[in-house]
Amino acid sequence: MEPSKGASTGGGDGDNEQQQRRSGDRKRVRSPWIDHVVTQALHFIQAQQQQQRALAPGQPSRKQARRSSVIEFLPDEVVAKVFFSGFMDSIEIIRTLSVVSKRLNKIAHSTVNMLDLRGCTSLTPIDTSSLVSRYSNLTELHFDYCKQFGDDHLVALSSLNDTLHGLHLRGTSVTDRGFAALFGRRVLGENISNLKVLDLGVVTKDDCQQLRITDATVDLLPENCPHLRVLILDWCKGVTTASMTSIAKLVHLSSLSLMLTSVGDVGELTKIPRLASLDLSAAPLTEEGLLGLLKGDACRLPYLRELKLRFQRCLTEAVVDKVAAHVPRLKFLDIRNSSLSASDKIESVRSLKFRGVTVQIDLVTPSAPTMVRRRPG
Repeated sequence: MEPSKGASTGGGDGDNEQQQRRSGDRKRVRSPWIDHVVTQALHFIQAQQQQQRALAPGQPSRKQARRSSVIEFLPDEVVAKVFFSGFMDSIEIIRTLSVVSKRLNKIAHSTVNMLDLRGCTSLTPIDTSSLVSRYSNLTELHFDYCKQFGDDHLVALSSLNDTLHGLHLRGTSVTDRGFAALFGRRVLGENISNLKVLDLGVVTKDDCQQLRITDATVDLLPENCPHLRVLILDWCKGVTTASMTSIAKLVHLSSLSLMLTSVGDVGELTKIPRLASLDLSAAPLTEEGLLGLLKGDACRLPYLRELKLRFQRCLTEAVVDKVAAHVPRLKFLDIRNSSLSASDKIESVRSLKFRGVTVQIDLVTPSAPTMVRRRPG
């Protein structure tokens, strides 16, 4: 859970990559009537198979012999659309599909391009390896908040094809060791080289005594995932200013979230030519570290459209004025719960509105203990 929301003056106008990232936080939902059709069809097929097994060999009923499942008359494309719509979100259905219908199983393997298994509590490394080897056209994998998903699961992704574009591991138990092993395998490293979205948010020990994802993992990304466009490192306290040099090498990056990391200076990020969305909420930035983005007369972030600075103690009216002057394409600024006084926030909104910027503010300056909220269990 991110810090509590204050009153706002409007919503953000993020780019396509940011919208993709936000949509990843909402579980893909299938129409209820499709779920009903799928359930009824699977029950019908199972009942048919049980009746066939109950018949004595050589004595099939005439009615049973004439009966055919309506599924058999549908083209593969229609079956794929009705049953799967390009994704699967239940490990139980995946495990039993081959028993229920070999045809459905075959269609799923060739048409499903996204596995959404977030919150799954029964996923094993063997399951993971089996999934990625059978489903040959995967472009997205969601394992968010699968608490048991660890380094062994990560290494089990060795059968991935190079079609994978999105890997979501938010709230899992992966560590630097797992990524070192993953990138150390030559074939696997090549298979994920086309990755465009990587979510490692909230990958940290509950007691914060051992940090799971640190600068060591970030330093491996430019060489192994050079095409990354979206990188999310929320709550990764082991990520510090030292890794900014590595992140700056991800030249295709358009969306970066460093919320609640240990980054204190972000001046290196000006080397990312098309950075469009940046979240620095609750990171321990200094005023000098933040102004590193805005030094000089030239525009250093020409494509930045969305900037989030919630819970920033270093924020002053002068900093906001420089943001307005040096970020010409800015469309959305979030300064809720910052150290700005209510009057300064009102002035900031007034000056930015002339440029068509949407600003989210609250009119209450938070006390120090509320600047950073506890992560949900």
